[in-house]
Amino acid sequence: MPGQATVTIGESVWSCSVASTSEELTNGLSNIPSIVAGDGMLFDLGGVYGSLLIDMASMLFPLDIIFIDVNGLVNSVAHDVQPLDTDITGTNARYFMEVNAGEAVDIEVGDSVSIEGYPPEEEEEEGTTITQMMELLIAVTIMGVMMGAMLSDS
Repeated sequence: MPGQATVTIGESVWSCSVASTSEELTNGLSNIPSIVAGDGMLFDLGGVYGSLLIDMASMLFPLDIIFIDVNGLVNSVAHDVQPLDTDITGTNARYFMEVNAGEAVDIEVGDSVSIEGYPPEEEEEEGTTITQMMELLIAVTIMGVMMGAMLSDS
């Protein structure tokens, strides 16, 4: 099941499903008849790809595709990509986003991208839990050293 994110670029905001697994990245929006205006799919590639080729063979509606670099900036936009188009490429992208054709008309190279709600909060909470465990371990170690010192003085 894809994750969810809210993606903001300038004045434009999209509610996106997030594709991050191999299956989700491969299937994307293929064979879906349409999406609601303001919705989209954010593809998390898991790293920077020097060159991407987007497969539109199973698409049923036209798209705008926004390529986003590792710094959260738009590095290219493909407008009005039609089903079966075979020449759609992006470079140096960490993410790309597919939205309805015409929705990215005001998006330009260099625009800043904000992604909220992704990665899921559970991952962030794990980091906090590890930090809390480390703090507890340090506190217990300090207490043990102090108790050891007190016992040796007795």
